[in-house]
Amino acid sequence: MFNLKFDKETARFYRYSGFIDIVKFTVYIEKWRTPIPKPEDIVVEIGVPEDFKNKTKYKPLDIDNNSTLRSKPIYEELREIEEMTKTIRHDPIVTRNDWEVGSVYIPKDLVPNNEIISIFIQWQ
Repeated sequence: MFNLKFDKETARFYRYSGFIDIVKFTVYIEKWRTPIPKPEDIVVEIGVPEDFKNKTKYKPLDIDNNSTLRSKPIYEELREIEEMTKTIRHDPIVTRNDWEVGSVYIPKDLVPNNEIISIFIQWQ
C-alpha cells in the first residue's frame, strides 16, 4: 500500500502524488468521483484483477443517483499506455466517460507483470 497526497487540481481531475524511493507515483482521480470535501490523502494498492475480487466499480450516473457513493473506495482495471523513463503510464480499460481515475503513472518496479493491472484507492 502506498500513501499519496493531493498536490494539484486540473479542470477535470484531482492529482495525488508521492515518492516511492526517488520515483514519483501519480494518480489522477475524476472530480465527480471524489468525496466532498476532497481528502488530502489516499492509500493506493496495485495488483492484478484476481487480487481484488468483489470490488465495485461506479459510473457517473451511480454517483448522480446516490452522492454518498463518492466516499466509497475506487477500483479500476488499467492497461499500459506508455513507458516513461522511471514510470509506466496506465489508463482505465473502460470507456473514457466511465473513468473513475485518469492516467496513473506507476514506478516501473511496482508494476505487476500482467497485461491488465488493478488499482484500489481508499480515502483517508
